[in-house]
Amino acid sequence: MPKKSSPKRTAPKKQSPKRAPALNLSAREDIEANQKAQWAAFRKLKKQVETTWQKMQRNASSRKFHELMEDQQNLLLLMGECNYMLQECMRLRDTRSQSHME
Repeated sequence: MPKKSSPKRTAPKKQSPKRAPALNLSAREDIEANQKAQWAAFRKLKKQVETTWQKMQRNASSRKFHELMEDQQNLLLLMGECNYMLQECMRLRDTRSQSHME
């Protein structure tokens, strides 16, 4: 009796991931939009730092030492994030100004 031939096993085809449709903005408009978003995030962080600083001063005057330590930790974290955002904004600005010089 002849052997029955089994069908070949093939790996399923890989589907490419679906991509979001590309925006119809030029590269310059993209850069400007990114820069505006970064500066907006920086201003938001700066405002959070200022409110945390005011809260820390109030707690220091009322001698709430436990809350004062929490405020100090929050303030340091926010200042670190703010510093990072400022560096990114400045880097983007410098990159943009160098591309205009060429």
